[in-house]
Amino acid sequence: MVCLNNQEKIKIEEEVLALLEKVALHASTRGAIAGELTISLVDDEQIAELHQRYKGILGPTDVLAFTTREPGPDEPQVPYDIPDLHDVIISVETANRQAEEYGHSLAVELAVLVAHGVLHIAGYDDADEYGRERMNSEQDAILREAGL
Repeated sequence: MVCLNNQEKIKIEEEVLALLEKVALHASTRGAIAGELTISLVDDEQIAELHQRYKGILGPTDVLAFTTREPGPDEPQVPYDIPDLHDVIISVETANRQAEEYGHSLAVELAVLVAHGVLHIAGYDDADEYGRERMNSEQDAILREAGL
């Protein structure tokens, strides 16, 4: 697991990166995520490009999550073993705005978004009320386990 700061607009301290790795570890354990996990911190411009390319939606978002998985029964098999790869991409600029709006620190907002992204990789979906409640409950548990 690695947390990469790929933006230069907002300073991120090393202890914040360590916190995000801790949250990601708790989230991946609770969500039974195996394989390699990368947390990438980017700016609004970078995430807006990914948001449009992969979701077809204009403008930035706070977090995107991507994963590889085992092929289904009708999909071609890979001829060699490769680990599952998981990426959680977070816009630090959007997270900073949200932190101000919610009245907590940027570090806390980034931690929430890491937990949220990893839970999406684990198969959680917040598209309906039941899914949101279930996902929020898991996020809260992960943040408590990480000391937040």
